[in-house]
Amino acid sequence: MRILDEVRILNLALRFAGSVVLGGLITWLCSKYYYQKASKELRKEAEELRRLNNLMLRGMELAGWVTLNKDEQGNIKGYKFILKAESGTITMKGSSVTLVKTSHKKED
Repeated sequence: MRILDEVRILNLALRFAGSVVLGGLITWLCSKYYYQKASKELRKEAEELRRLNNLMLRGMELAGWVTLNKDEQGNIKGYKFILKAESGTITMKGSSVTLVKTSHKKED
């Protein structure tokens, strides 16, 4: 009788362990699927935002608001803001918030 109880306990323990492993595997597969899907969507959105950012910077360059630094392939590697005011021209480089006054002359 004692051996039968031990076999039943071992059987229950193996079933429990198998259920835990199977549940973990199913959870891992579902998570992997959704994370890969989200990663693909995020990559697509980042590419679109990069394209729109380049489009805006090129439009700002055409308007004379910025000067773009480009590499040999024409990719934008940096930019320089050009702000004009009554007291002169103010230049900002990159995303810096420091304003550097470059001229004291008043434009006519």
